[in-house]
Amino acid sequence: GANIFSPARLKETCPTPPADRESKAMSENTYGTYPNQQQPPSYSSTHSGGAYENYAQVYGQGLPQHMEKPAVPGTIKMAANSIYAIVLLNIVSTVLGLVYWKELLQSSMDGVLGMFGSAIPEEDRATFEAELANAPTELSTFELVTSLGGTVLFSAALIILAIFLVKGHNWARIVLTVYAAFKVLGLLVIFTFFLFFHWTMLVGLLASLLAIAPLVLMWLRPSSAYIRQMQVYGQWLKQRAYMGS
Repeated sequence: GANIFSPARLKETCPTPPADRESKAMSENTYGTYPNQQQPPSYSSTHSGGAYENYAQVYGQGLPQHMEKPAVPGTIKMAANSIYAIVLLNIVSTVLGLVYWKELLQSSMDGVLGMFGSAIPEEDRATFEAELANAPTELSTFELVTSLGGTVLFSAALIILAIFLVKGHNWARIVLTVYAAFKVLGLLVIFTFFLFFHWTMLVGLLASLLAIAPLVLMWLRPSSAYIRQMQVYGQWLKQRAYMGS
């Protein structure tokens, strides 16, 4: 009869050990993972809520196929126009200061001598008056170029910042906020009116008053909402460029 202890007969009659069955199942798994291993949950583009929305907004995931560019709100437009007006007033103030610099110097000297004249020695008082009398009637070319050039460059920087503000860049809003805050501090110049006054100083005072407008308008709710919408829109443009669409 047949040999019951032959290898073929033993393979038919003996069950496969559990360890061998598990090893075989692993070898037959195409992806090389355990059969009962749980896969991580996947998030669809329609998932919403909580931190996932923030993640999608920052990294461009879950954004719609089409987005309209957000409209610029009136608060941002008025803030930018206020910055343009401040730039104009700054230029006018600089020009007037260069034209009437001798009168400004005379007014400031008279104010100092009038308020503190009793405390100033007679010799120093005579020195101040002599220096004022001998002061040149015109500024040098270097002084004119430096003053006007600095004002023009600074004005150009403010205009560029205002343009980026309209485009929805938050960093431009922060820089303009710092500038407007310092400009508002220029209202303290009103205290110098008790010392001396010249009508050209009113232009600078008007610019400081006007700086309150963008300082408030840039942080109103429509402005902040527009900044956030433009950030999402920018991420959508990046995602679209990355996908080649």
